[in-house]
Amino acid sequence: MAWNEVTVIEQKHRLVSLATTGRFTLTELCADFHVSRKTGHKWLRRYQREGAPGLRDRSRRPHGCAHQTAAAIERLILRERRQHRTWGPKKLRRVLHRDHGIRRPPAGSTLRAFRKIMRRHGLPEIIRVDNGTPFASMALGRLSQLSVWWINQGITVEFMRPASPQQNGSHERGHRDLKAEATQPPSPTLAARQRRFDRWLHERNHLRPHEALGMLCPAQIYRRSPRRLGGNDTAFRYPGDYLVRKISSSGHLRHEGHNYHLGEVFANCRVGLHVNPTGGTELYFANRHLGHLLYDPEERFRPKASIVPPDHKPLAKIKPKTKPKV
Repeated sequence: MAWNEVTVIEQKHRLVSLATTGRFTLTELCADFHVSRKTGHKWLRRYQREGAPGLRDRSRRPHGCAHQTAAAIERLILRERRQHRTWGPKKLRRVLHRDHGIRRPPAGSTLRAFRKIMRRHGLPEIIRVDNGTPFASMALGRLSQLSVWWINQGITVEFMRPASPQQNGSHERGHRDLKAEATQPPSPTLAARQRRFDRWLHERNHLRPHEALGMLCPAQIYRRSPRRLGGNDTAFRYPGDYLVRKISSSGHLRHEGHNYHLGEVFANCRVGLHVNPTGGTELYFANRHLGHLLYDPEERFRPKASIVPPDHKPLAKIKPKTKPKV
């Protein structure tokens, strides 16, 4: 005997049809059809509002996205992608900058958020972060576009050791309190969740005593930073014996006729070059040691001009063989 195949949409129709007869409770029907009561109520509401078309599957795509690329830039990317199907993202990014004047596609919503916060509250002296995005990257010094921007404002960026959450214990404790006090049980809508977060934030800063603050509230000791965003054209200065160079918009450094690649996160930044006692040239961004410059005219497989990070050693070079003395 062949199995009677039934589609999902047919099962939905059958459930709502039985529910409208009044002979069964929705709880009984959901148990028989192996769906949750929440799903059963959702199907029934859609059927009552839209009829049979309301039971069709819908897209689960979010209605909005804070970091979504602008539509105009998205169209440019798709057009270039269709014209150059074998090109990767780095080449397409370069084309967008060169041919369309788009320097950093796509835009960084995180950076905009920090600009807004710092215009309101001022600049901190130090920001401690972990080693994940958007704070860190694989660039020199583990710096990202965001952390480079912080340093350019005169803020010291302090990275934690990898896999060491205990170095940021108060922050992790804040996460735990937020989860316990503002997310359980879950709010029914995003708007309700935001109102709940706002109430929790006010209570934490203005009502709750903190043992680390001598049982005072954060609002009792908080003072707005006197350091203003954009208030200092030169956030940091290099020592007098440093040679200051500006990185190009493509992330390259030109020094003594050689071209060194730092990466686009350092585009248009000022770096300092310092000759150490051994004669090597060290590269600094603010007070952060990025590495030292290395130029090997005999290199055939890698760039002759490169930057060696501080925790790396240059590969040993094989000296040319010489004829034995007779």
